[in-house]
Amino acid sequence: MQGNKGIGLAICKKILEDHPNFHVLLGSRDHARGTEAVNSLHKEGLTKVSLMELDVTDDGSIDSAVFEYGHSYSTNGSMYGIVNNAGVGFGRSIEDTVDTNTLGPMRVFDKFLPFLQASGRVVNIASASGPNFTNSLTVEQRGFYKAPREPFAINAMIANKTKKSKVSKPGFDNTAYGFSKVSEGLSRP
Repeated sequence: MQGNKGIGLAICKKILEDHPNFHVLLGSRDHARGTEAVNSLHKEGLTKVSLMELDVTDDGSIDSAVFEYGHSYSTNGSMYGIVNNAGVGFGRSIEDTVDTNTLGPMRVFDKFLPFLQASGRVVNIASASGPNFTNSLTVEQRGFYKAPREPFAINAMIANKTKKSKVSKPGFDNTAYGFSKVSEGLSRP
């Protein structure tokens, strides 16, 4: 879980308060901010939390986190949940936004899946931007984004979004965040 600030930190805190027997690995791509977040939780008496450096856009970082988890914390089938909260907001390119908001959770899920209990949970933090984006589309565009997809069809969606935006709707290119939230839901069958 990316949890060094905002919603992610609040989620970590709530899990620790509601499930005192759980140990939370607070993910942060920035070591200093992650350490600060963990220390702030420790000061509140929530001590079953550790920092896990993790950048969801970097396969090497995810591999290192998986190695750390496997060697320091557990074995296959012992993780109760994965919370994907990492994300970037507005003002970035489609590729950068999708890399973090859509492909990032997919990478984390794929790499940590062997550790997840059969009864475990995966939570992907989303927003209303996905449905808002979809509602702004033409009927033809909506059909494209809502149709069932093969895994990892994101590149085709990016190409289609770029093609459609130049033809059919002014301002369509300024919605990378909403697009990433639509494609996030379609990234797995």
